[in-house]
Amino acid sequence: MEAWKKALNKILIPIYFYNFLVYILIIYLLMDNCWVYLLISKVEGWTNVLSFYIYNPFLDTNYLTFATILTCLPQNLHDTLIGNMLGDGHLRKQFTPLRGKKDQLGRPQTNRNAYYSMTSKSYEYIMHLWSKYYFTICTKNLPRPWPNPKTGLPVKQYTFQTKSYPELSYLHKLWYRWSDELKKYIKIVPINICDLLTPIGLAYWIMDDGYKSDNGVVLCTDSFTLDEVNLLVSVLKDNFDLIATINRKAKKGKLIGWRIRISGESENRDKLLSIVKPYFIPCMFYKLNI
Repeated sequence: MEAWKKALNKILIPIYFYNFLVYILIIYLLMDNCWVYLLISKVEGWTNVLSFYIYNPFLDTNYLTFATILTCLPQNLHDTLIGNMLGDGHLRKQFTPLRGKKDQLGRPQTNRNAYYSMTSKSYEYIMHLWSKYYFTICTKNLPRPWPNPKTGLPVKQYTFQTKSYPELSYLHKLWYRWSDELKKYIKIVPINICDLLTPIGLAYWIMDDGYKSDNGVVLCTDSFTLDEVNLLVSVLKDNFDLIATINRKAKKGKLIGWRIRISGESENRDKLLSIVKPYFIPCMFYKLNI
């Protein structure tokens, strides 16, 4: 009987898969910020695109085969995540290994999750990020204070992390390269950042890592290379027609990185405000000097 079930399952699943794929497209078009969870048996080759569960009604009612959970990130979450990755956001390895996969050090490879941390001064902002965008891919736990208030020590920062998803693993491949010298992943600027950065992303990049400079805005890009910073300046011009320059950041005469300054000239400033202000939250207006 079990052999018969498995044989029938192999025949029926592809049929159901294509039927449900049509439903996914319809649901996504009709619903804003939609999350689609379906039931599907494991279909090799699709697990990096969408993830489902599928129930086969022709088999026993309790017969359910497992497939990797796949998600479609809502567009506004994806755009926000891009801005956060240029700022304080990180994608990192979680602890559940992928079967048969190994990383550069020969350890079991896992899916990635997003991790975010900010000082306690930015509590309102991190709660905004979690409640408006990230809560759909997080556990129900609120951003966690550190140190734990039970220790009696003053809280210095708040953090949250998402669940692990294949789509975040895909983004990890864009945003990180492996360093043989450091034996770890280094965050980089994706070569296709021009296609990824939207007005929402720019707004959250500034709220993450920007600060006012006269009437302009400076973006802290210290961890990126000069070539990557040059690329970002080009994207600001190509995507938003914004004028920006690169400033050398040094401490005691020693170079510590490069930063981007978006010009505060009247026309440029007005253009910047028209692009990002609709996505800013009031507690962050000071970064735009308004």
